[in-house]
Amino acid sequence: MDLTNIKHHPPARFIAGWYVKVNNNDYCPLHSHANWELVFHKNVRGKTSLSDGRGYTFENQSIVLYAQGQKHDQIGRRSGMDHCIHLSICDKLAEQLPPCMVSPTIHDNDLISNCLSLTRTRISRSEISQYAMDCQVSFVLMRFLQAIQFGPKARKTTGEDYVAQAKEYILGNFRKIPTVKSIAAHIGISYDHLRHLFLEHTGITLNQYLINARIERGRQLLEHSTLNQAQIAKLTGLSNEQYFNACFKKNYGITPGQYRKQFQ
Repeated sequence: MDLTNIKHHPPARFIAGWYVKVNNNDYCPLHSHANWELVFHKNVRGKTSLSDGRGYTFENQSIVLYAQGQKHDQIGRRSGMDHCIHLSICDKLAEQLPPCMVSPTIHDNDLISNCLSLTRTRISRSEISQYAMDCQVSFVLMRFLQAIQFGPKARKTTGEDYVAQAKEYILGNFRKIPTVKSIAAHIGISYDHLRHLFLEHTGITLNQYLINARIERGRQLLEHSTLNQAQIAKLTGLSNEQYFNACFKKNYGITPGQYRKQFQ
């Protein structure tokens, strides 16, 4: 991007700033803003996804810039503070920027201190104060763009990453997952996008993978415990004994009772 033609006037205008506490696994649904939004993730790491399904990971002490009107969501993977700045960007620069940009971890103390300062700033009616804040937010924007250009590239989350995250979450939580849609919400992407990715990468549906994980746990309990089938069904997260029996027979070709007899 060419920054040399941005002269005389600050390339950005400060609109508003604030900060908000983020807890682990907090999910902010798909939304957009009337202005550009710059978010400094202080001690927060997680993922953000755009409305077209593109996803990005952000690390502790990194910055994400969203274009005006760009729909996005966010899920935090570590508790901390998000510092949010709304700004407008001059057309000559804005037209060169993509809809979402993610920086590597920021080590620039001047950039960090100015981000924190702007998110504690009250809007002033003074023209001089507004100009000073415009210069300050422009400094933040320019340093951020330099971090993008000259720092290590932020890694884009791939479809394979999302599928791996879904598998990991299912295998660790299959007993308490209420619906397959909750898996997508946990990961931070839409359910339709996740189910298409999952089928494409694994050849089976997301729901079938969840059932398989539950049935496999049931098989282990049949083999190594004295629990009855109703108790096993409950421990696997399946709704009742009859449904467990039907799913088990579909997967293994025999009933749970027939399977258990092999080990008695």
